[in-house]
Amino acid sequence: MFGPSRPQAVVVGAGPAGLTAAYELARRGVSVRLVDAAEAPAITSHTVAVQPRTLEAFAQMGVVEEVLARGSTSRSITVQAGTRSPVPLVADYSSLPTSYPYTLAAARHDIESVLRLALARLGVPVEWDTRPGRIEQDHDRVLLRLHHQGRTQVVETSWLIHCDTSSGTTPEHPAADPSDSLPGDKQALPEGLTPARHSDGLAPTPLRQGRLFAVGAATRQPTRCNGPGSIDSGVQDAHNLAWKLAQVTHGHAAPALLDTYRHERQPIGNPAATRLTSVRSLLVRTALTAALHAAHLVRPLRRALQRILLNDLSGLGIRHTDSPLTTYDTQHYICAIGPFVAAGTLPAPHTRPRPGERLTHAPVHHPHAPSHRALHRQLRDPRWTLLLAAGGPHTGDTPETVALNAALQYGPWLSVRTLTTTHTSGPQPLHDPHHHLHHALGLAPGNWLLIRPDAYVAARGSHLTRRSLQQALTPLAPTAPLLSEAPRDLRPLTRPDPKKH
Repeated sequence: MFGPSRPQAVVVGAGPAGLTAAYELARRGVSVRLVDAAEAPAITSHTVAVQPRTLEAFAQMGVVEEVLARGSTSRSITVQAGTRSPVPLVADYSSLPTSYPYTLAAARHDIESVLRLALARLGVPVEWDTRPGRIEQDHDRVLLRLHHQGRTQVVETSWLIHCDTSSGTTPEHPAADPSDSLPGDKQALPEGLTPARHSDGLAPTPLRQGRLFAVGAATRQPTRCNGPGSIDSGVQDAHNLAWKLAQVTHGHAAPALLDTYRHERQPIGNPAATRLTSVRSLLVRTALTAALHAAHLVRPLRRALQRILLNDLSGLGIRHTDSPLTTYDTQHYICAIGPFVAAGTLPAPHTRPRPGERLTHAPVHHPHAPSHRALHRQLRDPRWTLLLAAGGPHTGDTPETVALNAALQYGPWLSVRTLTTTHTSGPQPLHDPHHHLHHALGLAPGNWLLIRPDAYVAARGSHLTRRSLQQALTPLAPTAPLLSEAPRDLRPLTRPDPKKH
């Protein structure tokens, strides 16, 4: 039986990436269909190593405990280089800034099972034995044919997301068939987002073609860290994309927000780039072999190499410091040398986490600190978060007033929390009586952080004003500027319970 003919999004491929994309869209109120050409979910599969950054994404989705229960963890890895007298390097994850300092070894189909159950709780089933046919798009919609057991349905949707299947392969798209045409004057995409073969291997496809997006294995060249069986890149792609699609779909951000998906996930878009990657991989392997031999003899070098490898392997080293969504506070300077005077602005110095870094890069992982646990619960909220440290000097509008205005006006997509050690007049207090979070996040009274739905810091500042917050929100192009008057009715400030998401 076919689903609705006009969902807001269609996800093709019910592997971990597709399930993540559908779940993240559904819990943000986007109507979505998830289809897969396989007749049924896989019941056997190979074991995959799930890295810490992916586990952090699962934690924000609220499924990490179920995923962890399906596998076993390892807090160290061994890297070997060279075929003659191989030199091992044992790297320990325990030093990493995360609540999940280990890799999880689990069967791929077990992870998919957890995600399918979570998606079913949101009322979204997987439509098995359903194959996409011809795809066409124009400036405001996508039309595609879905084929199921000899029957065909024409579906109109706003977005199409192409992922790997439950079997772990990239869905094949049929060649153009004149009999499979769709009405209207559209841009036909008979080959969909399927990768094309080149003499030097499988060339990754672009992450975006208009209203069509590619997620996971189809978008990048396999590497030692992201091999054919890896789910990390796909889940992290979906986790990056879904909240942006939801925000644009609901009219809370300009369509230009979607361009940041391609910018942040670093696609490899052409055969020349693929060849460059192959050459670079060869150079990296050669350098790694030499480095491991040297590190075996020199302890400081070994420790430095461990940090570099773990940052790369774990996914925790990914930063968005050059993203259009990242805003830096600035400070003015004047420099005079003799008769010469120069003036300008420089980025203000910041403690960590800096804009573009993960919020959880900060030491906020103590399991017995109530404020740490409260922060991680907050990260499950599907919205942006404005975190204001209560107090501090002020002139004009107080930071609390600015925060209240933001909560009242942008509440559907912005959660405003006030970090406080006592009672406060700010919105939605997050209690930190022992200053654990204040110290860990480098927040003095009046300081603030703007946190993205994927837990990256978009901006931070020393004093919250209408101007500074408006500047940080400018890349989203909100539909209206921030209010200048204090709200009289605080009822809209009620925060949705993260447990329901």
